[in-house]
Parts: sequence; C-alpha cells; structure tokens
Amino acid sequence: MTAPKTSDNVHTVKLPDGTTKIIPLGIPTGARPDDPEKRFGNVALRRAGTASEAAGSILALASPLLGFVSGITLEVAGGRI
Repeated sequence: MTAPKTSDNVHTVKLPDGTTKIIPLGIPTGARPDDPEKRFGNVALRRAGTASEAAGSILALASPLLGFVSGITLEVAGGRI
C-alpha cells in the first residue's frame, strides 16, 4: 500500500461496496515468551524470519523467474507446522 499511514499505525481502506476496513500496519507485537521453544515451537526453523527473507520471497514472486507461477499463496513462515 502506498497510502501514508496514520499516527495510530492503522490504514483505513474504502471497499467497493462502500464499507470501510481498518488494516493494522507494521509487525504485530504482543506477549512473547522468553523461551524460544514456546515462541517458535510450531516453526520448523525454530527462529523468527528476517525482513530480508520476507523481502526475498516478494522479490522472487515479482521477478521474471517465477513468471509462469500463478494462482498460489506463498506462505513465508519458516516451515510452520
């Protein structure tokens, strides 16, 4: 999205049917256990992904390298179980 975000870190989008939807922006925060096993127990790589890893996936989808790929949802989740 290229619209500027508001000071409360959300963006309001007007949908074609006339309704509006509030979309939270940024990386979600919340209760994060100190124990990595509890934090990443359902992720095969046992760690959080980096911004570069997420960006690489987006770059790949936008590049000609994956020009023949269509109709997929790419989940960049480190092998979430």
